[in-house]
Formats: sequence, C-alpha cells, structure tokens
Amino acid sequence: MKLVIRPDRPIRKIFVYLTFFLALGLVFLFSIDYGHWRSSARELALNSAYKALLVEVRTLSGENAKLHKEIAKLNRAEEISAHLREENHTEMVRLQDKVALLSGELDFYRDIVRSSEVDNGPKVRGFRIKNLQGEGRFGYKIVMTFINKQHKYAEGKLNLVLLGELEGVGKSINFQEVVESGEKSFKFKFKHFHLFEGTIRLPERFTPLQIQVLVDNKKGRKYDAENTFDWASILN
Repeated sequence: MKLVIRPDRPIRKIFVYLTFFLALGLVFLFSIDYGHWRSSARELALNSAYKALLVEVRTLSGENAKLHKEIAKLNRAEEISAHLREENHTEMVRLQDKVALLSGELDFYRDIVRSSEVDNGPKVRGFRIKNLQGEGRFGYKIVMTFINKQHKYAEGKLNLVLLGELEGVGKSINFQEVVESGEKSFKFKFKHFHLFEGTIRLPERFTPLQIQVLVDNKKGRKYDAENTFDWASILN
C-alpha cells in the first residue's frame, strides 16, 4: 500500500469552481438570450404576417364595398329601366288608342265632307254615339252643314227624340231630357259647319233603338230635312 500525498490548493479549487459556475451561468444566459431572440423573431414574423393580413383584409373590404356600390347602381339602373319600359309601354298604348280615335274621327269627318253639297237648308250630316264609363252614359257628336252659294247663315234649332223600349214597351224620350253635359237647347247659327257634342245618361232599363232628328228654322218651321238614325249604326 502506497501513501500518496497531494498538496492542498484551496485557491485553485475555488478558481475551478468559479470557472465552472461562470461557464454554467454563461451557458444559461446564452440559452435564455437565444430563446428570447427566437421568440422575438417569431413575434416579428407573426406581426409581419398579421400586418399583411390586416392590409389584405382592408383591401378586400374596400373592394367588397365597391362591389356593393356597383351592385346597388346596377339594381337601381335596372329598376329605372323597368320603370321606363313600363312608362313607354303605357305611353305607346295611349298613343295607339289616340291614333285609332283620330283615325275614326278622320273617317267620320271625311264622310261628312264627301257628302256635303249645296243645301236648301241646314242638315245633319253626321251623328256619332260612344260608350262612356258609368251605367247608361254615352258621349255624342252631331255635325250639321249648310253649304250655299250666298254664304248665308243657317239659324234654327234641332229637335231630337230617342225611340226605344222600356221593359218591353215602346217609349220615346226627348233627347234634351237625358243630356248630362253640353248644349241642351240645340239652337244653332252658323255658316258651313256646326258641331254639337256632350254626354247623355239614359234611364235605367231603357233600350235605345233609334234617334229621330228634326231641323227647325229660326221661326220654328220645319225644314224638309228629317233624319232617323239607327242607334246600333251610330254607336262607336
């Protein structure tokens, strides 16, 4: 058995322990610092990505708002277009009805002009009846002519009588009694042409068949002219 004698060096031991703990501390601090920097790097990366997402969200929100505005404009334009189409259709129908009415009026007056000739006295050349809204309501037009070489005035009065049936029994009614608007006396004084027009309302359950027209002069004497118009032929 050998006896080994080693020198006691306490300072060296202390130095070794200090060196060891210092190295261990440096390693610990380095690991903490490294972790901190990695965490910071990750946070920076996440913040960058988050900011990029925020920018993209803002961009998409702006584009979405623009698209909503465009859609609203298109919807409004479509509504306006539909409204205009409806108005144009209504106006076209109205104009077509007006053209048809004017065409009928033109034919009516054309026939009167064609039939006009030198007269011995005023005559009823045209008589027209048309349906109106309301029970028993009608509009009427009566055109008189007086064509003479001396261009004199025709002066007098019309006497009109409605001939028809009331509940199956023949009945005559003075035209003036059913006049709703327009001239009621049917007096006239004119050269060449004269127009009576207005509306009438017939009694309930009265069925008109004919209208008898007599022309009196200003002295109350009847002219030779006397016309009887069938209701169905003058109803338009």
